[in-house]
Amino acid sequence: FVVGYGLDYAENYRNLRFVGVLKPELYTQR
Repeated sequence: FVVGYGLDYAENYRNLRFVGVLKPELYTQR
């Protein structure tokens, strides 16, 4: 899952100034 630069996951990480990839463990727990 890619986050940053306006992309977000559950409205988090939207303000990152870089594009990052979340580890699967971070978004499979929910």
